[in-house]
Amino acid sequence: MDGEPSCINGDCVKAEAETRGESWHRLVGLEDVQANDRPDMLLTPEGSKDALATLHFADAEGTLSCVGVVAGVGTAINPPLDDLEKLRARRVRIIADVDQSGVQTAARIAECLPSVATEVQIFSLAGWRRDDGLPVTDLFDLSRIDYDDFEANRDLWSITNLDSRGARVQNHHTQAEVFSSTSPFPS
Repeated sequence: MDGEPSCINGDCVKAEAETRGESWHRLVGLEDVQANDRPDMLLTPEGSKDALATLHFADAEGTLSCVGVVAGVGTAINPPLDDLEKLRARRVRIIADVDQSGVQTAARIAECLPSVATEVQIFSLAGWRRDDGLPVTDLFDLSRIDYDDFEANRDLWSITNLDSRGARVQNHHTQAEVFSSTSPFPS
């Protein structure tokens, strides 16, 4: 994932990855969602570290066996129609990075989904601070939040539960709904 060579069975190899074209826009993890018929799906648009953090939270919350985790490779992600079709009749929660491009990316993806998904949500991480005092910028950072913050804010205990609601969850029911803010909604 870091682009550096890895030692595998004594050989140093470097993985090759496509960084342009249609492959760049594919959603990683859709095969698992389909193969295991997972009705609820978490989508992290901006990379592998957030996807790993999503798996961590799903494990900690006991939802790992029933929720699908799908990742995009960055803010330029533009899922092809056949990927979007694989989301038909599923509930999707998009976990947005806490910056303008993260919010805009989440909103753009959310606007594509109401015609196929049964429910589309955006989960905001705005306003949290890591254990070192720096602001949380993405889901991976949230794994460094102080335990007392988790106790005081129970909505963080259900990141992977799409039935949970609260100030951090924004629903998108129709294509006409637009995510109008350029900053994440909770402050």
